[in-house]
Amino acid sequence: MANEKNLKPWKPGQSGNPNGKPKGTKHLSTRIQNILQDETFTQKLSDGTVLKGAPVDVILRVLIVRAAEGDLRAFDLLGKYGYGNKLDVTSEGKQLPVPIYGGLSALTSPNRVREDSQ
Repeated sequence: MANEKNLKPWKPGQSGNPNGKPKGTKHLSTRIQNILQDETFTQKLSDGTVLKGAPVDVILRVLIVRAAEGDLRAFDLLGKYGYGNKLDVTSEGKQLPVPIYGGLSALTSPNRVREDSQ
């Protein structure tokens, strides 16, 4: 059975890492953001296409095209990160009956029977 001393190896106010993180060390998220926003980025794809510019722009363009083609995951990502948690879509000043901001709606469920088809 463990004793109280083994459970608390440091004294109150004492750090387990007294030297801390070295100054100038970048977090992984910072490095990823820097690469995604690097305007000088160039990458040759396997099909021979050469991409130049900030990768984040390419990613966003692909998401926009996929959302326009009906990909609800792409639409959700653009809505979530572009406008917040919920995207309010209205038609002629009235709320649409289908909540398109929360993922796949009940209308896209394969087991749902439309009320007007009964």
